[in-house]
Amino acid sequence: NKTKLGAVVPFDDNLNFHKVIAVGISIGVGIHGISHLACDFPRLLHATPDEYEPIEKYFREQAKSYWHFVKHIGGVTGIIMVVLMAFAFMLATPMFRRGRMKLPKPLDKLTGFNAFWYSPHLFVIVSTFLIVHGIKLFLTKKWYKKTVDVYPGNVLALHMSRPRGFRYKSGQYIFVNCDVVSPFEWHPFSITSAPGDDYVSVHIRTLGDWTGQLR
Repeated sequence: NKTKLGAVVPFDDNLNFHKVIAVGISIGVGIHGISHLACDFPRLLHATPDEYEPIEKYFREQAKSYWHFVKHIGGVTGIIMVVLMAFAFMLATPMFRRGRMKLPKPLDKLTGFNAFWYSPHLFVIVSTFLIVHGIKLFLTKKWYKKTVDVYPGNVLALHMSRPRGFRYKSGQYIFVNCDVVSPFEWHPFSITSAPGDDYVSVHIRTLGDWTGQLR
């Protein structure tokens, strides 16, 4: 008996499961790349001086062409990952996997089951580049000016300098990370400062392990 999810994702069928995962990766890569090419990059390229000023300190000089983004470590790692994944997918097709594709030497070693069998090892390299790609995000930034106050009732007030161009509405929240406590944990907290204030603040009640160590 299959579960509802099992009816969509063939967990017990290893071949079709691999195909579903491959299609999912392809769709994700496509959406990610198209979002950059059709949204982020054009807006950065064609932004007016007033629009670009708030983010100039993160991107430095305004880009004049797409090459500006490609040569960045994020662009280089992204392209390498796409090429390696496309290469692995190509070797998994029946034409290459079953040796039907006749290639001249030494490219003939790319056909056959052995090439297909070893191609998934490329994803070790892809995973490494994915980590680098994520760490080097264009919009990663830190707020260095911070003040911390502790109020009665185990409430910690964290005030941070507000970056230029940072806008929010009452009721919105931000994710807070503290490297000293845990470099991998991000916790959401409601913004307690008013949208018109020149700072951003959150008030955190000490209830669990993370908030206890944060204090």
